[in-house]
Amino acid sequence: MSNKKGYVLVIVLLILAVTTAAVVQFAGTVYGYVNTANNFNESERMSLLLKSAYLLAAERALALSSQFSFSSQREIALEEKIEDTTVGLLLRDNNSRFNVNSLVFRNGLMNENGYNIFKRLLRELRIDEAYADRLVDFIDPDKIPRVPDGESNAKNYFLFSLSELGYIFPEDVLKTALPYLTVFGDGTINVNTADVPLLKALHRDMTTALAERLREVREGKPFERMADLLKVPGMERIGIDMSDAIKVKSNSFSAAIKAERNDFAETAEAGFDLNGGRAVLKYWREQ
Repeated sequence: MSNKKGYVLVIVLLILAVTTAAVVQFAGTVYGYVNTANNFNESERMSLLLKSAYLLAAERALALSSQFSFSSQREIALEEKIEDTTVGLLLRDNNSRFNVNSLVFRNGLMNENGYNIFKRLLRELRIDEAYADRLVDFIDPDKIPRVPDGESNAKNYFLFSLSELGYIFPEDVLKTALPYLTVFGDGTINVNTADVPLLKALHRDMTTALAERLREVREGKPFERMADLLKVPGMERIGIDMSDAIKVKSNSFSAAIKAERNDFAETAEAGFDLNGGRAVLKYWREQ
């Protein structure tokens, strides 16, 4: 037991060391860019700061990915104030969420497994499961409605941003669903970072008690490989059945960034994947 506790402590200390290093580097990076950006007008200055914060977020994600065979942090928040400028970012794990674009394959056909997972997630959140069909209609390229008026004003293509879900979900429903959804990543779910409702949705036989057990086990020691998942009582068969839909290490992230100076503020959203030792930007929006 002491060896196990010691092992877990080492993991925690390593993660803490990387995160602490990120904070220190974040401060230095922001300070350098604040000085450089003084030569630009206010809008250009903020834009430069937003981009520099994204580059740092991508670098931190790469650093964590290279040091561990698993991912266990759902979010990392950093903020630094230098003189009259504050820059903050929130790095989110996209693989802790369900990618709504995975409802439809690239060839235009519906992903039956992803569709069933999404319906179970909606059920867990007490949301009408018909929204799964409406979303498939909105994304898939055909003009055949799965539900009445399902193809009305359909995009018939993949979503670029979660804001597009506003065309499908009413505001109150969207508010409930958003914390569990993304439009980035390969569609696989990280069992180390997914919340209990999504864990339960991964398999028809997954009970609330079993999903809670997974959460408790990973809090003590993250799953380092898929084989570790099968050691959890109750997961022997279920784990094998859902192996194509899950992972233990994330490779897709989003960053929410904000730069403020006096009464002037700008924000940005970024989505990026880690591939081949580099960060590949998938989405960037400043506002």
